[in-house]
Amino acid sequence: MPQFSVNPTRFDPYKNFKFRVKWDGRYVAGVSRVSPLVRTTEVVEHREGGDPSSSRKAPGRTEFAPIVLERGVTHDPEFERWANKVWDLGAGPGNEVSLQDLRKDITIDLFNEAGQRVISYLVHRCWVSEYQALPQLDANASAVAIQSIKLENEGWERDEAVAEPTEPRLDAGGAGGESAQPGAWLDVGTGPGRGSGGTFNRLAVTAFVFSVLPIPIASPVIAITLGMLALEELGEAGDERGHGLARWAIGLGAFAILWSCAFLIALGLAIWD
Repeated sequence: MPQFSVNPTRFDPYKNFKFRVKWDGRYVAGVSRVSPLVRTTEVVEHREGGDPSSSRKAPGRTEFAPIVLERGVTHDPEFERWANKVWDLGAGPGNEVSLQDLRKDITIDLFNEAGQRVISYLVHRCWVSEYQALPQLDANASAVAIQSIKLENEGWERDEAVAEPTEPRLDAGGAGGESAQPGAWLDVGTGPGRGSGGTFNRLAVTAFVFSVLPIPIASPVIAITLGMLALEELGEAGDERGHGLARWAIGLGAFAILWSCAFLIALGLAIWD
């Protein structure tokens, strides 16, 4: 089996310096180091009296090592907020531990050099067993102040839903895109905040073109229809420029229909008189 089935020309393994950590549905800012994901299974040795002078070995209990997250000290309280759910000194007697929500599931995402997510691991039922708010302070040192948390966990697994992505390729002129086809800027593909049709959705562009064509009734109707389809395709997460283009097409189409109707009514009244 090839190491990279989607990108057979890739030879290099993924690097370890592009990653993000997520919990509570959002990425945590500033994480600069994550300790290795380690799983250890104890070895149970056993032998019977009639066996040779060696032992049989069988797997025993499996333990998942704690995971340490480090980041620079900032005003973001995520580390401290989670650590305080395990023990909060200022909460008062009997309220120091938040038993209902001290455990969290976290996600560790690994990205390739182009910023595409390539591998994800889901870590289950984590809680903070050690929190370092400040490092050793030294007036003669010159370094970033690091805070850290140690997460006890009950196991991790790879997220099989994250598949190998198709890596981007630059054309001869240096422009981005996999194929660099003419007109590819009209549909730049999916991505965060872009919806399924890209920043400049093709339906939105086509609707706008029809909205300015000097064809009475038919052209505005087509523009409004395509504009509504473009808004539906972009969805709520679509880029604002794509939404704006579709809304302009719908507005111009509606104005053209109203203007055409007014013109026809006026012409009919003139003929009737």
